[in-house]
Amino acid sequence: MVETFSCRGCHLGANEANQATAQLGGRLGAPRPVHKGLPPIHFEKMTCTACHSGPFPSDQPQIVHTSLAHKLGLPAPARGERTPPVIVQPVFLRDGDGRIAPNKVVWPSYWGRLKDGKITPMPPGEVAKTDKLPAQPSEDVARDPYNTRTLTDGQIRPVLEALSADKSKGEAVFVAAGKLYRLEGGQLKSAEHEAARPYVWALAHDVRPASQSLGARGCSDCHASDSPLYFGTVLARGPVEAGNGVSKAAWELRGDNKTVASTFASSFVFRPVLKCVAFASAIIVLGVLLSYGLLGLGAITSRVRSDSNRSGRGSAPPAARPLDGRG
Repeated sequence: MVETFSCRGCHLGANEANQATAQLGGRLGAPRPVHKGLPPIHFEKMTCTACHSGPFPSDQPQIVHTSLAHKLGLPAPARGERTPPVIVQPVFLRDGDGRIAPNKVVWPSYWGRLKDGKITPMPPGEVAKTDKLPAQPSEDVARDPYNTRTLTDGQIRPVLEALSADKSKGEAVFVAAGKLYRLEGGQLKSAEHEAARPYVWALAHDVRPASQSLGARGCSDCHASDSPLYFGTVLARGPVEAGNGVSKAAWELRGDNKTVASTFASSFVFRPVLKCVAFASAIIVLGVLLSYGLLGLGAITSRVRSDSNRSGRGSAPPAARPLDGRG
């Protein structure tokens, strides 16, 4: 039963299902996909949702609000692009089967303590006890109820200094936008860290029809030098200044080979020329074959005619004898 709710189950059916209708597919009017001209290897390398789910890929993923994270549908102040948590989609990563699939992504953001190589998040109340956190002006609360102002390096440093007064629980750190902020020699340093890696989960809806699917405009939707699937930029988001987060290309997030992707993409630039050359070459070869074929046919016809004439001369009737019997 669960299988019939998958992309393939709805559209193509599930052979192991008990009901005949479930085996035939077409659940709730789901059309049977044709994928005319699409090489079958794409079904091994990509999920159905990679081409048909979520917003159409662009240079950067889009910010999205969800009902669970942003309490959509409930009475609340309006939400903006920077309303936390900042979730983006679609980000193309590999699923458990190694296929490329679209995902929603969010980066963790919290104050914590680093001890024995492990980071433990600090309760917000403990952090709020310091007097170094930038307070939001009261007159700004109505305009920005979610306090979406970003933290600068100059604001992060004094908070870490205040939290570092008690070292018994570990070193005070700040995790945001894919980086770990810490004090080293009195200076604020930031670097990528395992604890700052994003959380991801697959997306399936909204579903785009074939006319709006990835690849509807041709191979260049994916195989181009600026294709978002490989060369789009994913910038980590968080309560820090724009541009301070970790920025990576889509191919890098998946662990793909950039040289292979770039070389393969460049081959599609010359593909139209290659097709013209191939068709022209085929026409030339066909012309040569046809020409030699006609010459060969003429030679065969001439040979048959010559043999026929020779045969006719060899079996000519004897000369007529005179009527008087002489000779």
